[in-house]
Amino acid sequence: MSTQVSTECELCATKPGHYQFNNICCRVRFLLLEPRREVRVAWIERWRRFDPAAAREIEEQVKARWSERRSAR
Repeated sequence: MSTQVSTECELCATKPGHYQFNNICCRVRFLLLEPRREVRVAWIERWRRFDPAAAREIEEQVKARWSERRSAR
């Protein structure tokens, strides 16, 4: 499974405050903007109950993005 961020949808590219939660890219963007760790963890756990594979992908992409941000500093 790739740790690169998947292709972003039109909402991710043009409407930063709008999300389509059927898209992994929107879920990743949503979590990256959430400042509270406990809320991010709760969302991933919720998604894991319904779709474990998608939750793993989201978690990997969020970690990759955080890592990119840290290394860019």
